[in-house]
Amino acid sequence: CMFEAMKLKCKTLLYATDLDKYLKEERGMYFDIFNLPAPLSKNMEELIDTIKDFDENVYEQKRKKFIGTIGYYYENGPEIISNRIDSVIKGES
Repeated sequence: CMFEAMKLKCKTLLYATDLDKYLKEERGMYFDIFNLPAPLSKNMEELIDTIKDFDENVYEQKRKKFIGTIGYYYENGPEIISNRIDSVIKGES
């Protein structure tokens, strides 16, 4: 959902208190979490500092670059899904 928030131009912060354990004991990630546009905090002090020091301009530049890099091609995805559900319900397959 962080990607959806970024796409919708919402300010996004990552708060991952269990990140080190997750990376060590669980599995990897699709993206390098340390290089995402959203600032990462691993504890409450970091989160408070991140909020205090949040630079909207820097975040916005990073967000735009990231969205451009990964691409978003389903601008009308919810509409497509809704129309498909309607057609199935109506028996139009």
